[in-house]
Amino acid sequence: MSEPPSSVRRWPVLTLVFLAVDLAVAAVGLFRPEALDALAFYPDRPVAWQAVTSLFVHANTVHLLGNLVFLAAVGPLVEMGKGPFRLGLVFFVSGVAGVMAHTLLARGTGSLVGASAAIAGCVGYASVAAIRKRVAVAPNVGASVWVVALVWVVTQAAGTMLKVGEGTGGVSFSAHLGGFLAGLILAAAFRVWRDHDLKLGHEVLDRLNSVGPAAALAAAQAHLAKHPDDVVAHRQAAQSHLDLGRTERAAKQWWAMAWANPGHASEAVREIAKIDGWAAEPSARRLRLAESMAETDAEGAAMLLRSVAEGPAGDPERPNAILALAERADDTAAKSLVQTLADEYALHPATEAARQKGLLP
Repeated sequence: MSEPPSSVRRWPVLTLVFLAVDLAVAAVGLFRPEALDALAFYPDRPVAWQAVTSLFVHANTVHLLGNLVFLAAVGPLVEMGKGPFRLGLVFFVSGVAGVMAHTLLARGTGSLVGASAAIAGCVGYASVAAIRKRVAVAPNVGASVWVVALVWVVTQAAGTMLKVGEGTGGVSFSAHLGGFLAGLILAAAFRVWRDHDLKLGHEVLDRLNSVGPAAALAAAQAHLAKHPDDVVAHRQAAQSHLDLGRTERAAKQWWAMAWANPGHASEAVREIAKIDGWAAEPSARRLRLAESMAETDAEGAAMLLRSVAEGPAGDPERPNAILALAERADDTAAKSLVQTLADEYALHPATEAARQKGLLP
């Protein structure tokens, strides 16, 4: 899809908050090193809240700067794709998973500090969510997510063999591995590859839409074969049918969208009304959809009912639609509707139901 205008682009707020907290904690450590000891995690005497606070403590400047660079590169990718809540979930779940992995696999008497496990989880999540996407790693310098993931793994492997500087606590490759695996598991749980596939499909739809309606229609139909509930593809297919002069097929496409994606049924119903495409769907199914929309979109439900009530007199569903409309209408309209029932369908069960409900004398 095309980039949004710069004036409406969102900022990766939570990523910036994480970066600020890391820097603030490091600043505190310059003046009160003992405060960082209280925030670190100790596997031999674990405290639950320290599993979280330890994520914002770093062993030394190199450790801090390395994590800041990777968080700044990968954090926005997760946050801008699915919002700050998703980034927070991946960050903290992966971080705590890393602490647990360290506790189980490399338990010792030293302290554990650093956001490395949390960031490793973000790298693992992002490597599945958008493996082909490029991220910024320096001013005017970008790299593919898979490259970032590879560099991360290499640097963490090197960290198991090299100790850089001295500091408040230690770092653990087992924690990094636990965080990375947690990120992969979360990516699988959220099926993020489907979101990436949808985005790529939408980019194709955008490109082919400028070529012509026939090409756009073919692309939309191919996309719908894999993602039958994708609203973007349904819209493009319907519009392409209209551009090709196929009003009835456009109506059928909107009906297909209404059933495949109930959350967008209201939109589909209004588009169908614009082209008077009611006849493309059997009246019984229109009544069923009206019933499902009654609580969320009373106006759309009424449009569906009227499409049946104002249809052919021989339609067996018409009396039911008239009664349903009468139950929703004001007194004047209700009287007119039930009178139609009494005049045209005197022996129909809907007319008897109207009497039992007090709508007819």
